[in-house]
Amino acid sequence: MYPKNKRSFEMLSEGMLAYHQLEFPDKLDFSQAQSISWEEINLPEERKQLAVKHLENSLAKGDHFFNQFLAAVIYDKSGDNEKAQLHARNAMNDYPKHWSEKKRKLIDDLLKQNFDLATQ
Repeated sequence: MYPKNKRSFEMLSEGMLAYHQLEFPDKLDFSQAQSISWEEINLPEERKQLAVKHLENSLAKGDHFFNQFLAAVIYDKSGDNEKAQLHARNAMNDYPKHWSEKKRKLIDDLLKQNFDLATQ
């Protein structure tokens, strides 16, 4: 996503601040869906409040696929399954059709796994 105006830039900036609260494994291979599992994405307890604050600021500035996907991840990792499911559904419905199949499959698998975890 390339910001086209100040509001879009602010939305993306807040989203990235929320994203940087998450912890990922050191070595990821995004071409291999099996290189990461849902359990390996971590949101430390001391960062949850800050992540949600930045996420909500981002969502207030704009509704973009990136925000929806990030909201699904952060709300799931912070224990708010209802909001996680809502944003995961929105992300799947708003998914950019022009993205490559590999990226789409990886993200779809993560989102579907989120639905499965939230409904158990």
